[in-house]
Amino acid sequence: MDKKKMIGLLQADLEKEYRAFNFYLQCSITVRGYRRGYLKGWLKGQADEELGHATAIAEKISSLGGVATSKIPEVTGLKNAVAILKQALEYETDVVTRFKQRAQQADELGDLQLKLLLEEQAAESQGEAEELRKLLEEA
Repeated sequence: MDKKKMIGLLQADLEKEYRAFNFYLQCSITVRGYRRGYLKGWLKGQADEELGHATAIAEKISSLGGVATSKIPEVTGLKNAVAILKQALEYETDVVTRFKQRAQQADELGDLQLKLLLEEQAAESQGEAEELRKLLEEA
């Protein structure tokens, strides 16, 4: 693993963090139904968290000598609470898988700070995924 390859991988991860940010923000606006009150706040909090993740990744790309992408993939805000939670679970599960792999790659690169950053974000997403599974049990 070299810095150039890691920058490319992190760029792809950054786009996915932007997509998740955009998804959570859009859904905080579009969610409907009796769960709206709770979900609106939770989704906005998730958007803020994803923006924090994106910022940390962008900073690391810069530290490695790259320029962070500004491409924000478009998403469609969902209205149905269960559909939103299922999509959120997919996003969080994907983050765990990718960031565990990326942490191993950061270790190969010898970048302890990046490894720890990715492991922390993977752990946060794993916790979110566990909570989402609980929420979806009765759906």
